[in-house]
Amino acid sequence: MYSVIIVDDESIIRNGLSRFIEIQNMEFEVLGSFSDGSQAIDFLNENNCDVIITDIRMYDVSGIDLAKFVYENKPYIKVVIISGYEEFEYARKALQYNVKRYLLKPTSFEDVKDLFGILKSELDKERETAISKDLEQKRNDEFVEMMRRQFFVDLLNGAVVDHNEIESRIQALGFPEDFINSGICQFEINICNYQDYLDVSWDYGKEGLITAIFNILAEENNRLFYYLGNLSGKIKAVAISTKSNSESFEIMFAKLPDKLKDILNIDVEINITEEFESIEELITKNGSISTLENEVLDKILDSKCKLIISYLSTALLNEAKNCVVRMVDEVSSLSVEQAVSIIKRFVLLILQKLCHEDLEIQFNIDKELEELKKVTDFEKLKVWASDVLTIVNGFIKDDNKNSMQNVIDKAKNYIEKNFSEDITLDEVAEYFYFNPVYFGRLFKKIVGKTFSEYLLVTKMECATNLLKERRYKIYDISEKVGYKNRKSFTKQFKLYTGYTPKEYCAVVLNMGEENDE
Repeated sequence: MYSVIIVDDESIIRNGLSRFIEIQNMEFEVLGSFSDGSQAIDFLNENNCDVIITDIRMYDVSGIDLAKFVYENKPYIKVVIISGYEEFEYARKALQYNVKRYLLKPTSFEDVKDLFGILKSELDKERETAISKDLEQKRNDEFVEMMRRQFFVDLLNGAVVDHNEIESRIQALGFPEDFINSGICQFEINICNYQDYLDVSWDYGKEGLITAIFNILAEENNRLFYYLGNLSGKIKAVAISTKSNSESFEIMFAKLPDKLKDILNIDVEINITEEFESIEELITKNGSISTLENEVLDKILDSKCKLIISYLSTALLNEAKNCVVRMVDEVSSLSVEQAVSIIKRFVLLILQKLCHEDLEIQFNIDKELEELKKVTDFEKLKVWASDVLTIVNGFIKDDNKNSMQNVIDKAKNYIEKNFSEDITLDEVAEYFYFNPVYFGRLFKKIVGKTFSEYLLVTKMECATNLLKERRYKIYDISEKVGYKNRKSFTKQFKLYTGYTPKEYCAVVLNMGEENDE
Protein backbone atom coordinates (compact mmCIF):
# COMPACT_ATOMS: atom_id res chain seq x y z
CA MET A 1 0.00 0.00 0.00
CA TYR A 2 1.37 3.41 -1.03
CA SER A 3 0.42 6.83 0.35
CA VAL A 4 -0.63 10.02 -1.43
CA ILE A 5 -1.59 13.57 -0.49
CA ILE A 6 -3.72 15.86 -2.66
CA VAL A 7 -3.11 19.63 -2.85
CA ASP A 8 -5.62 21.81 -4.72
CA ASP A 9 -7.46 25.02 -3.87
CA GLU A 10 -10.70 23.62 -5.35
CA SER A 11 -12.45 21.39 -2.84
CA ILE A 12 -14.44 19.61 -5.55
CA ILE A 13 -11.18 18.39 -7.14
CA ARG A 14 -9.64 17.39 -3.78
CA ASN A 15 -12.72 15.48 -2.69
CA GLY A 16 -13.31 13.93 -6.11
CA LEU A 17 -9.74 12.59 -6.40
CA SER A 18 -9.77 11.31 -2.80
CA ARG A 19 -13.05 9.49 -3.33
CA PHE A 20 -11.96 8.03 -6.69
CA ILE A 21 -8.69 6.68 -5.25
CA GLU A 22 -10.58 5.12 -2.35
CA ILE A 23 -13.26 3.50 -4.55
CA GLN A 24 -10.86 2.18 -7.18
CA ASN A 25 -8.73 0.35 -4.57
CA MET A 26 -5.53 1.05 -6.51
CA GLU A 27 -3.27 0.23 -3.52
CA PHE A 28 -2.96 3.93 -2.66
CA GLU A 29 -4.13 5.48 0.58
CA VAL A 30 -4.93 9.21 0.81
CA LEU A 31 -3.19 10.52 3.93
CA GLY A 32 -4.56 14.04 3.60
CA SER A 33 -5.83 16.79 1.29
CA PHE A 34 -4.81 20.45 1.47
CA SER A 35 -5.96 23.69 -0.16
CA ASP A 36 -2.49 25.23 -0.42
CA GLY A 37 1.14 24.21 -0.80
CA SER A 38 1.98 25.81 2.55
CA GLN A 39 -0.31 23.34 4.35
CA ALA A 40 1.28 20.45 2.45
CA ILE A 41 4.76 21.62 3.47
CA ASP A 42 3.67 21.79 7.12
CA PHE A 43 2.39 18.22 6.79
CA LEU A 44 5.61 17.01 5.11
CA ASN A 45 7.77 18.54 7.81
CA GLU A 46 6.27 15.98 10.20
CA ASN A 47 5.22 13.12 7.88
CA ASN A 48 6.11 11.21 4.74
CA CYS A 49 4.22 10.02 1.69
CA ASP A 50 4.98 8.36 -1.63
CA VAL A 51 3.09 10.64 -4.05
CA ILE A 52 1.87 14.25 -4.13
CA ILE A 53 -0.86 15.34 -6.56
CA THR A 54 -0.79 19.14 -6.65
CA ASP A 55 -2.44 21.95 -8.56
CA ILE A 56 0.06 24.29 -10.19
CA ARG A 57 -1.46 27.62 -9.07
CA MET A 58 -2.63 28.23 -5.52
CA TYR A 59 -3.09 31.31 -3.34
CA ASP A 60 0.07 31.22 -1.19
CA VAL A 61 2.54 28.45 -2.11
CA SER A 62 2.24 27.16 -5.69
CA GLY A 63 2.69 23.63 -6.95
CA ILE A 64 6.06 24.67 -8.41
CA ASP A 65 7.20 25.93 -5.00
CA LEU A 66 5.94 22.73 -3.38
CA ALA A 67 7.86 20.66 -5.97
CA LYS A 68 10.99 22.69 -5.17
CA PHE A 69 10.56 21.99 -1.43
CA VAL A 70 10.19 18.26 -2.10
CA TYR A 71 13.19 18.23 -4.45
CA GLU A 72 15.38 19.87 -1.80
CA ASN A 73 14.10 18.03 1.26
CA LYS A 74 12.39 14.76 0.29
CA PRO A 75 13.47 13.91 -3.27
CA TYR A 76 12.15 10.33 -3.02
CA ILE A 77 8.53 11.59 -3.15
CA LYS A 78 6.93 11.62 -6.60
CA VAL A 79 5.20 14.89 -7.52
CA VAL A 80 2.40 15.08 -10.12
CA ILE A 81 1.41 18.55 -11.35
CA ILE A 82 -2.21 19.33 -12.36
CA SER A 83 -2.34 22.15 -14.90
CA GLY A 84 -4.44 23.55 -17.74
CA TYR A 85 -3.30 23.70 -21.36
CA GLU A 86 -2.60 27.43 -21.03
CA GLU A 87 -0.38 26.75 -17.98
CA PHE A 88 1.62 23.89 -19.44
CA GLU A 89 4.67 25.97 -20.43
CA TYR A 90 4.75 27.39 -16.90
CA ALA A 91 4.41 23.85 -15.53
CA ARG A 92 7.48 22.79 -17.48
CA LYS A 93 9.54 24.78 -14.97
CA ALA A 94 8.87 21.90 -12.57
CA LEU A 95 11.15 19.70 -14.70
CA GLN A 96 14.14 21.17 -12.90
CA TYR A 97 12.64 19.79 -9.68
CA ASN A 98 12.38 16.27 -11.10
CA VAL A 99 8.62 16.46 -11.79
CA LYS A 100 7.98 14.04 -14.66
CA ARG A 101 4.23 13.44 -14.48
CA TYR A 102 1.40 15.83 -15.31
CA LEU A 103 -2.37 15.77 -15.36
CA LEU A 104 -4.02 18.18 -17.77
CA LYS A 105 -7.33 19.87 -16.94
CA PRO A 106 -10.02 18.92 -17.56
CA THR A 107 -8.95 15.58 -16.09
CA SER A 108 -10.82 12.35 -16.74
CA PHE A 109 -10.95 9.56 -14.18
CA GLU A 110 -9.52 7.24 -16.82
CA ASP A 111 -6.43 9.46 -17.04
CA VAL A 112 -6.13 9.40 -13.25
CA LYS A 113 -6.43 5.61 -13.18
CA ASP A 114 -3.77 5.23 -15.88
CA LEU A 115 -1.47 7.62 -14.04
CA PHE A 116 -1.75 5.71 -10.77
CA GLY A 117 -1.04 2.47 -12.60
CA ILE A 118 2.19 3.98 -13.90
CA LEU A 119 3.09 5.38 -10.48
CA LYS A 120 2.48 2.02 -8.82
CA SER A 121 4.76 0.25 -11.33
CA GLU A 122 7.51 2.79 -10.69
CA LEU A 123 7.13 2.56 -6.92
CA ASP A 124 7.10 -1.25 -7.04
CA LYS A 125 10.39 -1.26 -8.95
CA GLU A 126 11.92 1.29 -6.59
CA ARG A 127 10.79 -0.71 -3.59
CA GLU A 128 12.28 -3.89 -5.02
CA THR A 129 15.54 -2.06 -5.74
CA ALA A 130 15.60 -0.52 -2.26
CA ILE A 131 14.84 -3.87 -0.64
CA SER A 132 17.56 -5.47 -2.75
CA LYS A 133 20.08 -2.79 -1.76
CA ASP A 134 19.10 -3.00 1.89
CA LEU A 135 19.35 -6.78 1.76
CA GLU A 136 22.76 -6.59 0.06
CA GLN A 137 23.99 -4.11 2.68
CA LYS A 138 22.60 -6.28 5.44
CA ARG A 139 24.34 -9.32 3.98
CA ASN A 140 27.62 -7.39 3.73
CA ASP A 141 27.28 -6.23 7.33
CA GLU A 142 26.43 -9.76 8.48
CA PHE A 143 29.42 -11.17 6.57
CA VAL A 144 31.81 -8.67 8.17
CA GLU A 145 30.32 -9.42 11.59
CA MET A 146 30.68 -13.16 10.94
CA MET A 147 34.32 -12.75 9.88
CA ARG A 148 35.07 -10.59 12.92
CA ARG A 149 33.59 -13.22 15.22
CA GLN A 150 35.64 -15.87 13.44
CA PHE A 151 38.76 -13.73 13.89
CA PHE A 152 38.27 -13.60 17.66
CA VAL A 153 37.52 -17.32 17.89
CA ASP A 154 40.80 -17.96 16.05
CA LEU A 155 42.74 -15.50 18.23
CA LEU A 156 41.43 -16.82 21.52
CA ASN A 157 42.25 -20.41 20.56
CA GLY A 158 45.69 -19.74 19.09
CA ALA A 159 44.62 -20.71 15.56
CA VAL A 160 46.35 -17.65 14.06
CA VAL A 161 49.83 -16.83 15.29
CA ASP A 162 51.54 -15.13 12.35
CA HIS A 163 51.72 -11.37 13.01
CA ASN A 164 51.51 -10.44 9.35
CA GLU A 165 48.35 -12.51 8.91
CA ILE A 166 46.81 -11.03 12.06
CA GLU A 167 47.56 -7.45 10.99
CA SER A 168 46.25 -8.19 7.50
CA ARG A 169 42.97 -9.53 8.91
CA ILE A 170 42.65 -6.55 11.27
CA GLN A 171 42.97 -4.21 8.28
CA ALA A 172 40.62 -6.25 6.05
CA LEU A 173 37.94 -6.29 8.76
CA GLY A 174 37.97 -2.51 9.06
CA PHE A 175 39.47 -2.19 12.54
CA PRO A 176 41.60 0.89 13.31
CA GLU A 177 45.38 0.71 12.76
CA ASP A 178 46.30 0.54 16.45
CA PHE A 179 43.68 -2.14 17.13
CA ILE A 180 46.36 -4.69 18.02
CA ASN A 181 47.10 -2.62 21.14
CA SER A 182 43.47 -2.67 22.31
CA GLY A 183 42.57 -4.34 25.59
CA ILE A 184 40.58 -7.55 25.22
CA CYS A 185 38.69 -9.91 27.48
CA GLN A 186 36.56 -12.99 27.06
CA PHE A 187 33.53 -13.15 29.30
CA GLU A 188 30.35 -15.11 30.01
CA ILE A 189 26.87 -13.84 30.77
CA ASN A 190 24.93 -16.46 32.70
CA ILE A 191 21.18 -15.81 32.58
CA CYS A 192 19.47 -16.93 35.77
CA ASN A 193 16.36 -19.09 35.29
CA TYR A 194 16.86 -18.81 31.52
CA GLN A 195 13.97 -20.97 30.31
CA ASP A 196 11.52 -19.51 32.82
CA TYR A 197 12.45 -16.02 31.66
CA LEU A 198 11.87 -16.98 28.02
CA ASP A 199 8.54 -18.65 28.82
CA VAL A 200 7.10 -15.99 31.13
CA SER A 201 8.81 -12.64 30.61
CA TRP A 202 10.11 -12.51 27.02
CA ASP A 203 8.09 -12.61 23.79
CA TYR A 204 10.81 -12.17 21.16
CA GLY A 205 12.71 -15.46 21.13
CA LYS A 206 16.27 -16.43 22.04
CA GLU A 207 17.85 -14.53 19.15
CA GLY A 208 15.82 -11.46 20.07
CA LEU A 209 17.11 -11.65 23.64
CA ILE A 210 20.74 -11.87 22.46
CA THR A 211 20.15 -8.86 20.20
CA ALA A 212 18.61 -6.88 23.08
CA ILE A 213 21.50 -7.66 25.43
CA PHE A 214 24.14 -6.72 22.87
CA ASN A 215 22.30 -3.51 21.96
CA ILE A 216 22.59 -2.54 25.62
CA LEU A 217 26.26 -3.51 25.66
CA ALA A 218 26.83 -1.36 22.55
CA GLU A 219 25.97 1.73 24.61
CA GLU A 220 29.29 1.40 26.45
CA ASN A 221 31.65 4.08 25.12
CA ASN A 222 34.86 2.99 23.40
CA ARG A 223 33.99 -0.71 23.71
CA LEU A 224 33.23 -3.30 21.06
CA PHE A 225 31.44 -6.55 21.86
CA TYR A 226 31.33 -9.71 19.76
CA TYR A 227 28.97 -12.58 20.44
CA LEU A 228 30.59 -16.03 20.28
CA GLY A 229 27.75 -18.35 21.27
CA ASN A 230 24.92 -19.21 23.63
CA LEU A 231 23.83 -22.54 25.05
CA SER A 232 21.12 -22.74 27.69
CA GLY A 233 21.56 -19.13 28.75
CA LYS A 234 25.35 -19.18 29.01
CA ILE A 235 26.44 -16.48 26.57
CA LYS A 236 30.09 -16.37 25.51
CA ALA A 237 31.45 -13.13 24.13
CA VAL A 238 34.52 -10.96 23.77
CA ALA A 239 34.92 -7.28 24.70
CA ILE A 240 37.44 -4.86 23.20
CA SER A 241 38.55 -1.46 24.52
CA THR A 242 39.14 0.62 21.40
CA LYS A 243 40.65 3.58 23.27
CA SER A 244 42.39 4.21 26.55
CA ASN A 245 39.63 3.82 29.10
CA SER A 246 39.89 4.74 32.75
CA GLU A 247 37.21 2.20 33.63
CA SER A 248 38.40 -1.40 33.74
CA PHE A 249 36.47 -4.34 32.30
CA GLU A 250 35.85 -5.50 35.86
CA ILE A 251 34.22 -2.21 36.90
CA MET A 252 32.15 -2.06 33.71
CA PHE A 253 30.86 -5.62 34.12
CA ALA A 254 30.12 -5.03 37.81
CA LYS A 255 27.56 -2.35 36.81
CA LEU A 256 26.06 -4.25 33.88
CA PRO A 257 23.75 -6.70 35.76
CA ASP A 258 21.83 -3.79 37.32
CA LYS A 259 21.52 -2.13 33.93
CA LEU A 260 20.15 -5.30 32.33
CA LYS A 261 17.78 -5.74 35.27
CA ASP A 262 16.45 -2.19 34.87
CA ILE A 263 15.92 -2.47 31.12
CA LEU A 264 15.01 -6.13 30.54
CA ASN A 265 13.99 -7.22 34.05
CA ILE A 266 16.49 -10.06 33.74
CA ASP A 267 18.90 -11.47 36.32
CA VAL A 268 22.41 -12.27 35.10
CA GLU A 269 25.84 -13.11 36.44
CA ILE A 270 28.88 -11.96 34.46
CA ASN A 271 32.28 -13.63 34.70
CA ILE A 272 35.52 -12.61 33.00
CA THR A 273 37.23 -15.81 31.86
CA GLU A 274 40.33 -14.25 30.24
CA GLU A 275 41.69 -10.71 30.11
CA PHE A 276 44.67 -9.23 28.27
CA GLU A 277 46.06 -5.71 28.17
CA SER A 278 46.30 -5.93 24.37
CA ILE A 279 45.68 -8.26 21.46
CA GLU A 280 49.48 -8.38 21.14
CA GLU A 281 49.66 -9.90 24.63
CA LEU A 282 46.92 -12.40 23.76
CA ILE A 283 48.97 -13.62 20.79
CA THR A 284 52.09 -14.25 22.85
CA LYS A 285 50.61 -15.33 26.18
CA ASN A 286 49.03 -18.73 26.66
CA GLY A 287 46.10 -19.60 28.83
CA SER A 288 46.39 -22.49 31.26
CA ILE A 289 44.64 -25.82 31.71
CA SER A 290 45.72 -26.85 35.17
CA THR A 291 42.79 -29.00 36.24
CA LEU A 292 42.35 -32.73 35.90
CA GLU A 293 38.79 -32.61 37.25
CA ASN A 294 36.76 -34.61 34.76
CA GLU A 295 33.68 -32.37 34.54
CA VAL A 296 35.64 -29.16 33.98
CA LEU A 297 38.14 -30.80 31.64
CA ASP A 298 35.38 -32.41 29.60
CA LYS A 299 33.83 -28.98 28.90
CA ILE A 300 37.19 -27.55 27.83
CA LEU A 301 37.99 -30.49 25.57
CA ASP A 302 34.47 -30.54 24.12
CA SER A 303 34.62 -26.87 23.15
CA LYS A 304 38.07 -27.18 21.58
CA CYS A 305 37.12 -30.40 19.82
CA LYS A 306 34.21 -28.69 18.06
CA LEU A 307 36.57 -25.99 16.86
CA ILE A 308 39.18 -28.50 15.57
CA ILE A 309 36.47 -30.43 13.71
CA SER A 310 35.19 -27.14 12.27
CA TYR A 311 38.70 -26.29 11.04
CA LEU A 312 39.31 -29.71 9.51
CA SER A 313 35.85 -29.77 7.93
CA THR A 314 36.42 -26.39 6.27
CA ALA A 315 39.94 -27.21 4.99
CA LEU A 316 41.77 -25.10 7.59
CA LEU A 317 44.47 -27.58 8.60
CA ASN A 318 47.01 -24.95 9.69
CA GLU A 319 44.48 -23.35 12.03
CA ALA A 320 43.67 -26.79 13.49
CA LYS A 321 47.38 -27.51 14.05
CA ASN A 322 47.99 -24.09 15.59
CA CYS A 323 45.06 -24.66 17.91
CA VAL A 324 46.33 -28.03 19.14
CA VAL A 325 49.84 -26.58 19.60
CA ARG A 326 48.32 -23.79 21.73
CA MET A 327 46.51 -26.45 23.71
CA VAL A 328 49.80 -28.23 24.49
CA ASP A 329 51.14 -24.89 25.72
CA GLU A 330 48.07 -24.55 27.92
CA VAL A 331 48.77 -27.87 29.67
CA SER A 332 52.50 -27.17 30.08
CA SER A 333 52.04 -26.33 33.77
CA LEU A 334 51.27 -30.03 34.31
CA SER A 335 53.73 -32.89 34.17
CA VAL A 336 54.55 -34.33 30.76
CA GLU A 337 52.70 -37.52 31.68
CA GLN A 338 49.56 -35.60 32.63
CA ALA A 339 49.77 -33.45 29.50
CA VAL A 340 50.17 -36.55 27.30
CA SER A 341 47.10 -38.06 28.94
CA ILE A 342 45.00 -34.95 28.22
CA ILE A 343 46.16 -34.59 24.60
CA LYS A 344 45.58 -38.31 24.00
CA ARG A 345 42.08 -37.97 25.38
CA PHE A 346 41.54 -34.92 23.18
CA VAL A 347 42.70 -36.63 19.97
CA LEU A 348 40.55 -39.69 20.65
CA LEU A 349 37.55 -37.42 21.16
CA ILE A 350 38.21 -35.77 17.77
CA LEU A 351 38.39 -39.15 16.04
CA GLN A 352 35.26 -40.39 17.80
CA LYS A 353 33.26 -37.33 16.74
CA LEU A 354 34.53 -37.37 13.17
CA CYS A 355 33.54 -41.00 12.77
CA HIS A 356 30.19 -40.23 14.39
CA GLU A 357 29.56 -37.63 11.69
CA ASP A 358 29.91 -40.26 8.92
CA LEU A 359 33.32 -39.03 7.81
CA GLU A 360 35.05 -42.21 6.72
CA ILE A 361 38.41 -42.52 8.43
CA GLN A 362 40.57 -45.56 7.92
CA PHE A 363 43.07 -44.62 10.57
CA ASN A 364 45.46 -46.86 12.53
CA ILE A 365 45.17 -45.10 15.86
CA ASP A 366 46.96 -47.91 17.70
CA LYS A 367 50.14 -47.18 15.77
CA GLU A 368 49.96 -43.50 16.65
CA LEU A 369 49.28 -44.25 20.30
CA GLU A 370 52.41 -46.41 20.38
CA GLU A 371 54.35 -43.39 19.06
CA LEU A 372 52.78 -41.25 21.79
CA LYS A 373 54.36 -43.50 24.44
CA LYS A 374 57.76 -42.32 23.21
CA VAL A 375 56.94 -38.65 23.83
CA THR A 376 59.09 -37.27 26.65
CA ASP A 377 58.67 -33.47 26.36
CA PHE A 378 56.16 -30.83 25.32
CA GLU A 379 57.77 -30.02 21.97
CA LYS A 380 57.55 -33.65 20.89
CA LEU A 381 53.94 -33.70 22.08
CA LYS A 382 53.20 -30.73 19.81
CA VAL A 383 54.77 -32.54 16.86
CA TRP A 384 52.83 -35.74 17.58
CA ALA A 385 49.47 -33.96 17.87
CA SER A 386 50.10 -31.93 14.69
CA ASP A 387 51.14 -35.03 12.76
CA VAL A 388 47.99 -36.88 13.84
CA LEU A 389 45.81 -34.01 12.60
CA THR A 390 47.70 -33.96 9.30
CA ILE A 391 47.07 -37.70 8.82
CA VAL A 392 43.40 -37.35 9.78
CA ASN A 393 43.02 -34.42 7.40
CA GLY A 394 44.48 -36.51 4.58
CA PHE A 395 41.79 -39.13 5.07
CA ILE A 396 38.86 -36.73 5.22
CA LYS A 397 39.76 -33.96 2.75
CA ASP A 398 38.78 -35.90 -0.38
CA ASP A 399 35.37 -36.56 1.11
CA ASN A 400 35.00 -33.11 2.68
CA LYS A 401 32.72 -31.59 0.06
CA ASN A 402 30.21 -34.44 0.14
CA SER A 403 30.44 -34.74 3.91
CA MET A 404 29.83 -31.05 4.53
CA GLN A 405 26.96 -31.02 2.05
CA ASN A 406 25.51 -33.94 3.96
CA VAL A 407 25.83 -32.07 7.28
CA ILE A 408 24.15 -28.97 5.87
CA ASP A 409 21.39 -31.05 4.25
CA LYS A 410 20.73 -32.62 7.64
CA ALA A 411 20.75 -29.15 9.21
CA LYS A 412 18.19 -27.90 6.69
CA ASN A 413 16.03 -30.93 7.39
CA TYR A 414 16.36 -30.23 11.13
CA ILE A 415 15.23 -26.63 10.57
CA GLU A 416 12.25 -27.70 8.47
CA LYS A 417 11.11 -30.10 11.20
CA ASN A 418 11.69 -27.71 14.12
CA PHE A 419 11.19 -24.15 12.81
CA SER A 420 7.99 -23.77 14.84
CA GLU A 421 10.20 -23.99 17.94
CA ASP A 422 12.54 -21.21 19.04
CA ILE A 423 15.66 -22.76 17.48
CA THR A 424 18.97 -20.93 17.07
CA LEU A 425 22.18 -21.32 15.10
CA ASP A 426 24.02 -22.22 18.31
CA GLU A 427 21.64 -25.08 19.04
CA VAL A 428 21.82 -26.51 15.53
CA ALA A 429 25.63 -26.20 15.53
CA GLU A 430 25.70 -28.03 18.87
CA TYR A 431 23.45 -30.75 17.46
CA PHE A 432 25.95 -31.35 14.63
CA TYR A 433 28.98 -30.87 16.90
CA PHE A 434 30.37 -27.72 15.29
CA ASN A 435 31.69 -24.44 16.59
CA PRO A 436 28.72 -22.06 15.99
CA VAL A 437 30.77 -19.32 14.32
CA TYR A 438 32.25 -21.74 11.78
CA PHE A 439 28.97 -23.58 11.33
CA GLY A 440 27.30 -20.28 10.44
CA ARG A 441 29.97 -19.57 7.84
CA LEU A 442 29.74 -23.09 6.37
CA PHE A 443 25.94 -22.85 6.19
CA LYS A 444 26.16 -19.53 4.33
CA LYS A 445 28.78 -20.90 1.92
CA ILE A 446 26.78 -24.00 0.96
CA VAL A 447 23.19 -22.71 1.15
CA GLY A 448 23.81 -19.17 -0.11
CA LYS A 449 21.81 -17.73 2.79
CA THR A 450 22.69 -17.14 6.41
CA PHE A 451 21.11 -19.44 8.96
CA SER A 452 18.78 -16.61 10.04
CA GLU A 453 17.72 -15.90 6.45
CA TYR A 454 17.02 -19.57 5.74
CA LEU A 455 15.04 -19.94 8.96
CA LEU A 456 13.01 -16.82 8.13
CA VAL A 457 12.27 -18.04 4.59
CA THR A 458 11.13 -21.41 5.99
CA LYS A 459 8.82 -19.70 8.50
CA MET A 460 7.39 -17.23 5.97
CA GLU A 461 6.80 -19.83 3.25
CA CYS A 462 4.89 -21.91 5.77
CA ALA A 463 2.92 -18.83 6.85
CA THR A 464 1.88 -17.95 3.28
CA ASN A 465 0.85 -21.56 2.66
CA LEU A 466 -1.26 -21.57 5.84
CA LEU A 467 -2.92 -18.30 4.78
CA LYS A 468 -3.80 -19.88 1.42
CA GLU A 469 -5.59 -22.71 3.24
CA ARG A 470 -8.09 -20.06 4.46
CA ARG A 471 -8.86 -21.89 7.69
CA TYR A 472 -6.49 -20.29 10.19
CA LYS A 473 -6.60 -16.95 11.93
CA ILE A 474 -3.48 -14.80 11.70
CA TYR A 475 -2.65 -15.18 15.39
CA ASP A 476 -2.85 -18.99 14.99
CA ILE A 477 -0.43 -18.88 12.06
CA SER A 478 1.91 -16.62 14.05
CA GLU A 479 2.17 -19.28 16.76
CA LYS A 480 2.46 -22.16 14.28
CA VAL A 481 5.58 -20.61 12.70
CA GLY A 482 7.24 -19.87 16.03
CA TYR A 483 6.27 -16.33 17.00
CA LYS A 484 4.88 -15.69 20.48
CA ASN A 485 4.53 -12.00 19.63
CA ARG A 486 2.13 -11.25 16.77
CA LYS A 487 3.66 -7.82 16.11
CA SER A 488 7.03 -9.46 15.48
CA PHE A 489 5.40 -11.90 13.07
CA THR A 490 3.60 -9.10 11.21
CA LYS A 491 6.83 -7.09 10.90
CA GLN A 492 8.82 -10.03 9.52
CA PHE A 493 5.97 -11.05 7.19
CA LYS A 494 5.83 -7.56 5.69
CA LEU A 495 9.59 -7.44 5.23
CA TYR A 496 9.40 -10.78 3.42
CA THR A 497 6.29 -10.27 1.25
CA GLY A 498 5.84 -6.50 1.12
CA TYR A 499 2.43 -6.88 2.79
CA THR A 500 1.10 -7.34 6.29
CA PRO A 501 -0.73 -10.68 6.69
CA LYS A 502 -4.03 -8.81 6.51
CA GLU A 503 -3.00 -7.00 3.30
CA TYR A 504 -1.68 -10.27 1.82
CA CYS A 505 -5.07 -11.91 2.37
CA ALA A 506 -6.93 -8.97 0.83
CA VAL A 507 -4.64 -8.11 -2.09
CA VAL A 508 -2.86 -11.35 -3.04
CA LEU A 509 -5.43 -13.94 -1.99
CA ASN A 510 -8.54 -11.76 -2.54
CA MET A 511 -9.93 -12.92 0.78
CA GLY A 512 -11.26 -9.62 2.08
CA GLU A 513 -11.29 -9.35 5.87
CA GLU A 514 -12.07 -12.96 6.73
CA ASN A 515 -8.59 -13.73 8.08
CA ASP A 516 -8.16 -10.48 9.99
CA GLU A 517 -7.63 -11.91 13.42
